[in-house]
Amino acid sequence: GKSQVEAAKSVCRKALEEFDSAKPGMADLWYSLGLVHDIAHEHEEVERCMRKALSYHERPEIWPYLADYATRIGDFDAAFLCFERMQQLVPTGLLGIQAASDAKLLARTLR
Repeated sequence: GKSQVEAAKSVCRKALEEFDSAKPGMADLWYSLGLVHDIAHEHEEVERCMRKALSYHERPEIWPYLADYATRIGDFDAAFLCFERMQQLVPTGLLGIQAASDAKLLARTLR
């Protein structure tokens, strides 16, 4: 009856809350796996792991890897979007400053 429906809703809500609180941890795990693939120069796997990490939680450190992959495959529009996002997230931080510099360098290279 109605009480079972309410109980089921409650269980689902609790599970969703627990899943939401686990998202940053999941992002960290996927990011870490991406770093291992980066050391092994497995660029497609790096990109896959970083995108998966991003789907759980946006860490600014993810974007340089996505920018690097986009540049490697010649998707310069995507690379510029990654640089732009880094600058939005940490405009005065090291990543934002590096992103501005990398974007200028890439723009010069493409001229």
